[in-house]
Amino acid sequence: MHRNLAAVLLVVLAISMAGCGEQDDARSGGTGATEQPLEFTRSGGCGDAYFWATTADDEHAVVVSVDLRDRSTTGPTVVDVSLPDSAVDVELWEGTGLGSLMCNDVVEGEVTSETPVVAGTGTITVEPRAEDDIDYVDGKLELTGLVAEDGTELPDLAIKTTSIGFYAG
Repeated sequence: MHRNLAAVLLVVLAISMAGCGEQDDARSGGTGATEQPLEFTRSGGCGDAYFWATTADDEHAVVVSVDLRDRSTTGPTVVDVSLPDSAVDVELWEGTGLGSLMCNDVVEGEVTSETPVVAGTGTITVEPRAEDDIDYVDGKLELTGLVAEDGTELPDLAIKTTSIGFYAG
């Protein structure tokens, strides 16, 4: 009877261990299957045109850049985005203190990982460039269905800024 009990326990142990192993790291909005989806709580923009959003802990950011320096001085410029898009660069960053890297002279953060965002659609709208190139103008970015190259699904982004045309430094 002692041998049978040991054999039964061995079978039970083997069955219970079958579910153990590496978790699927599908990165559905986070850095692991058991983590919460990313939530971007701060955002802004600058330059001609650069948009960004960071998580509350400054450990994740989405950065979007498009060259609109030569945009119209008479009407808004609207860019339709369908990723991948050679004219629009979208990346998911991981690191520390990422908010300090956004349109700022005081850089205290560090990017430890940059992952291209390869799927998503939306629009970028930037008001006309001021003729004197001194005033800042409004910009708006709306992107949906964002997926990074590693499979991370990102929340939809809606970013408004009054600082297009501002350059740190």
